[in-house]
Amino acid sequence: YTGGAAVLRSAGYQVTEECRGSARYITASLLAGYGQIWFITYDSSGADWFLSTSELEAIESAWRSGVGLFVWADDHDYHYQDHANDICNYLSLGVVFSGKIRRPSTIPVTSPDFDVSHPIWFGVTTIPGEAQGAGKITVTDSGHVSVIAREAGTNMIAVGSYGGNKGRVVFDAAYEPLCRPAEAERYLRNAAAWLEP
Repeated sequence: YTGGAAVLRSAGYQVTEECRGSARYITASLLAGYGQIWFITYDSSGADWFLSTSELEAIESAWRSGVGLFVWADDHDYHYQDHANDICNYLSLGVVFSGKIRRPSTIPVTSPDFDVSHPIWFGVTTIPGEAQGAGKITVTDSGHVSVIAREAGTNMIAVGSYGGNKGRVVFDAAYEPLCRPAEAERYLRNAAAWLEP
């Protein structure tokens, strides 16, 4: 997903990529100094790949201090949704990732399926779909979370604003914008801008 990082760097963001395979553990010191955390889930089927309570506490502490959080999860085939749901549950974010849905290769950003008034969609006309299979989002806290994109009645992208000093959150149930960043450049930049503390 380095293409997505390159898009953000070209927009002036300082981006550090950390892989759980090399960093191994998410700690408060690892997250210190970040204005945003983009958590891209991965195969959690191995015994060593669960998120520990201390890792979830580190993420929660950063988020409660105003750090924006972008939670990406794809389909359930390789347990990609497990970590996203761990984070959503631990932080009580009011979102559940589930399922596997096939989508068109390219999805037009149009009403009524998209909340085109949301700043994330300013200047965006299409986003990459996920023909191989993406997940879906269920919102359990409509007081703080709003769905801003649907495709064929399935929730794809949601945003959360929780008040106080807590950071904003974006939830996306498909990796395709990261895999095809040239087609999603404006979406990625807008999301980063919206997540700014």
